[in-house]
Amino acid sequence: MNFLRTFLRFFLLPFHRSKVPTGLMPLARISSAAVLRVEGDSALDDEINAFFGKRGIKPHLLSRKDRDLRTAEELFISLLPERCMDETYAVVCSTAVFKVGIHDVRNCFDLTVRPKEGEETAQAAVFQAITDILQKIR
Repeated sequence: MNFLRTFLRFFLLPFHRSKVPTGLMPLARISSAAVLRVEGDSALDDEINAFFGKRGIKPHLLSRKDRDLRTAEELFISLLPERCMDETYAVVCSTAVFKVGIHDVRNCFDLTVRPKEGEETAQAAVFQAITDILQKIR
């Protein structure tokens, strides 16, 4: 099933591609966020919900196993540690106006956060770095 899903996403990518212009946006102008992460880390999920909840932003948590990765939220964040077709499909097809990630996927991300060589690449650490930067954008 995983191979079939990957093949379908690859095939459908040109048809589902977003045409929405993107750019940096302050958190005050964002009302919804989609976060693509590796599932199973409930502490990270709680941290994501707490961060966005305090700001009145509705989070939508996604994982590679979700049936539909196309999102309509205003902010898209990818925390996947490795580049994959699921991440490419999700970011290219997302209609978010501000996209943040770890990998440079087809130049789709407006902000790319890369851990320094030898630094921790855990999703929680990357999410913390991304939130620090998001809070500084005015």
